[in-house]
Amino acid sequence: MVKIACIGDSITWGFTILKRHKDSYPAVLQQLLGSGFKVRNFGVNNACANFGGDLPYGRLRPFRLALSFNPDIVIIMLGTNDTKRFNFERGHFLSGYESIVDSFVSAENKPTVYLMTPPPVFSSIGLDAFTLNNDILNKDIIPGIRSTATEKGLKLIDINSVIQSKELTNDGVHPSKDGARLIAETVYAAISN
Repeated sequence: MVKIACIGDSITWGFTILKRHKDSYPAVLQQLLGSGFKVRNFGVNNACANFGGDLPYGRLRPFRLALSFNPDIVIIMLGTNDTKRFNFERGHFLSGYESIVDSFVSAENKPTVYLMTPPPVFSSIGLDAFTLNNDILNKDIIPGIRSTATEKGLKLIDINSVIQSKELTNDGVHPSKDGARLIAETVYAAISN
């Protein structure tokens, strides 16, 4: 049985998807891969990579559970919540993100780690310091993810270029059922090669 850990925020968790246990991207990925795989969703709503942010993923129980799951494959998609003015400080995203990535890269069982770029932010959600920012996503977060993949020799799955329509979201940020399926199909194609 090949174990896959899906690490992320509300986009991974399946926020706004009515039947997330069936239609979130990790659930659809499980359906696509079949019985030889065990896909677990370790997404956390509002999680960020920055350890100084409002909800640092690396300090949460799902992160520890994901490590103890001893996955064969790890798929990491974080960064959207790091675009909040409250959370964003140049360099802090990257240090937190790399710490999370390194925890899996250096795991004893040596899983294959994939990094994913988050989808675009089509609509702002939140007020003032808590508003998500697509400019920060494109100018800071995604380049940081790309450079981490290059420096560590990890595979990159570019979800940002796949989700190019607000219609694939329920609220301008969180994927709809169709958006989640498209993410799952993109991940499936990447890990099947």
